[in-house]
Amino acid sequence: MKQIKLLLEDYIALLRVGIHEHERQAPQRVRVNISAKLRQIPRRDDLVETYDYTSMIGAIQELTGTHFNLLESFAASLADKILSDQRLTEIEIELMKLDILENGRIGLRYHFRK
Repeated sequence: MKQIKLLLEDYIALLRVGIHEHERQAPQRVRVNISAKLRQIPRRDDLVETYDYTSMIGAIQELTGTHFNLLESFAASLADKILSDQRLTEIEIELMKLDILENGRIGLRYHFRK
Protein backbone atom coordinates (compact mmCIF):
# COMPACT_ATOMS: atom_id res chain seq x y z
CA MET A 1 0.00 0.00 0.00
CA LYS A 2 1.38 3.36 -1.03
CA GLN A 3 0.85 6.42 1.10
CA ILE A 4 2.12 9.96 1.44
CA LYS A 5 2.62 11.84 4.69
CA LEU A 6 3.13 15.57 4.49
CA LEU A 7 5.59 16.98 7.02
CA LEU A 8 6.13 20.28 8.78
CA GLU A 9 9.18 20.10 11.03
CA ASP A 10 10.83 22.40 13.54
CA TYR A 11 8.36 25.25 13.12
CA ILE A 12 8.71 27.63 16.08
CA ALA A 13 5.41 29.18 17.14
CA LEU A 14 4.83 31.78 19.83
CA LEU A 15 1.90 30.33 21.75
CA ARG A 16 -0.08 31.40 24.77
CA VAL A 17 -0.25 28.11 26.63
CA GLY A 18 0.06 27.07 30.25
CA ILE A 19 -1.58 27.22 33.66
CA HIS A 20 1.12 29.13 35.55
CA GLU A 21 1.00 32.91 35.88
CA HIS A 22 4.32 33.43 34.04
CA GLU A 23 2.91 31.36 31.14
CA ARG A 24 -0.16 33.60 31.00
CA GLN A 25 1.92 36.81 30.87
CA ALA A 26 3.56 36.30 27.50
CA PRO A 27 3.69 33.86 24.60
CA GLN A 28 6.31 31.14 24.76
CA ARG A 29 8.28 29.34 22.10
CA VAL A 30 6.84 25.97 21.12
CA ARG A 31 8.38 23.73 18.46
CA VAL A 32 5.72 22.21 16.23
CA ASN A 33 6.17 19.06 14.14
CA ILE A 34 3.27 17.76 12.07
CA SER A 35 2.83 14.63 9.98
CA ALA A 36 -0.44 14.46 8.01
CA LYS A 37 -1.49 11.50 5.87
CA LEU A 38 -3.06 12.13 2.46
CA ARG A 39 -6.22 10.16 1.65
CA GLN A 40 -4.79 9.28 -1.76
CA ILE A 41 -1.64 9.81 -3.76
CA PRO A 42 -1.95 12.71 -6.23
CA ARG A 43 -2.66 11.55 -9.78
CA ARG A 44 -1.55 14.80 -11.38
CA ASP A 45 1.19 17.33 -10.75
CA ASP A 46 -1.34 19.84 -9.44
CA LEU A 47 -1.74 21.48 -6.03
CA VAL A 48 -5.48 20.71 -5.97
CA GLU A 49 -4.50 17.02 -5.71
CA THR A 50 -2.76 17.51 -2.38
CA TYR A 51 -2.77 19.61 0.79
CA ASP A 52 -0.84 22.88 0.74
CA TYR A 53 1.87 22.86 3.43
CA THR A 54 1.34 26.54 4.11
CA SER A 55 -2.16 25.69 5.33
CA MET A 56 -0.56 23.92 8.30
CA ILE A 57 1.29 27.11 9.21
CA GLY A 58 -1.87 29.14 8.69
CA ALA A 59 -3.78 26.85 11.09
CA ILE A 60 -1.09 27.34 13.75
CA GLN A 61 -1.11 31.09 13.28
CA GLU A 62 -4.91 31.26 13.55
CA LEU A 63 -4.68 29.76 17.04
CA THR A 64 -1.81 31.90 18.36
CA GLY A 65 -4.14 34.62 19.64
CA THR A 66 -6.01 32.20 21.92
CA HIS A 67 -4.76 31.18 25.36
CA PHE A 68 -4.84 27.43 26.05
CA ASN A 69 -4.32 26.05 29.54
CA LEU A 70 -3.01 22.76 28.13
CA LEU A 71 -0.83 21.79 25.20
CA GLU A 72 -3.30 18.92 24.73
CA SER A 73 -6.09 21.41 24.05
CA PHE A 74 -3.98 23.32 21.54
CA ALA A 75 -3.04 20.04 19.79
CA ALA A 76 -6.68 18.95 19.56
CA SER A 77 -7.77 22.34 18.16
CA LEU A 78 -4.94 22.31 15.63
CA ALA A 79 -5.77 18.74 14.55
CA ASP A 80 -9.44 19.70 14.09
CA LYS A 81 -8.50 22.66 11.91
CA ILE A 82 -6.09 20.72 9.70
CA LEU A 83 -8.22 17.57 9.43
CA SER A 84 -11.23 19.60 8.31
CA ASP A 85 -9.62 19.22 4.87
CA GLN A 86 -11.10 16.04 3.37
CA ARG A 87 -7.85 15.20 1.56
CA LEU A 88 -6.27 14.24 4.90
CA THR A 89 -7.10 11.14 6.97
CA GLU A 90 -4.83 11.30 10.01
CA ILE A 91 -2.40 13.55 11.77
CA GLU A 92 0.38 13.39 14.31
CA ILE A 93 1.35 16.59 16.10
CA GLU A 94 4.38 16.96 18.33
CA LEU A 95 4.62 20.05 20.54
CA MET A 96 7.66 20.92 22.66
CA LYS A 97 7.89 23.88 25.04
CA LEU A 98 11.43 25.11 24.48
CA ASP A 99 11.97 27.52 27.36
CA ILE A 100 10.46 25.84 30.43
CA LEU A 101 13.35 23.60 31.46
CA GLU A 102 16.95 24.68 31.62
CA ASN A 103 18.18 21.22 30.69
CA GLY A 104 15.59 19.83 28.26
CA ARG A 105 12.16 20.27 26.76
CA ILE A 106 8.67 19.15 27.71
CA GLY A 107 5.83 18.42 25.37
CA LEU A 108 3.53 15.85 23.84
CA ARG A 109 2.75 13.83 20.76
CA TYR A 110 -0.91 13.77 19.65
CA HIS A 111 -2.18 11.27 17.07
CA PHE A 112 -5.67 11.43 15.61
CA ARG A 113 -7.30 9.47 12.79
CA LYS A 114 -10.63 10.30 11.12
